[in-house]
Order: sequence, then C-alpha cells, then structure tokens
Amino acid sequence: MTKDVLVTINGIHTMDEEDNDVEMVVRGDYYQKNGKHYILYEEVLEGMEETVKNVIKISD
Repeated sequence: MTKDVLVTINGIHTMDEEDNDVEMVVRGDYYQKNGKHYILYEEVLEGMEETVKNVIKISD
C-alpha cells in the first residue's frame, strides 16, 4: 500500500565557498516492500525544465 507523505529536506548548499541554508518540502509517496521502506519524490531544479526523480531506500 502506498501512502502520500510530505518530504522535508534541510541542508547546506555550498557554491564558490559560500554556504546557503536550503529547505525543500515536496509531496512524495511511501511504501514498504520486502522489509525495506521506500520514499519517492520529485524535485524541480532551478534552471532545468525536467523534474528529477528521487528514491530513498531505508533498510536495517
């Protein structure tokens, strides 16, 4: 069974030795399969037309 989730990612983006705080909140999907947990979400990168598909796999 797939569940709708909100994915929140906080981090630091470093470019040209300058650090910038970054926070992203997007809708994603969560499911469990074969004892592993999966979170799927898409993000839009600045300056790009296409979305980037991401998968987070969590296992013991």
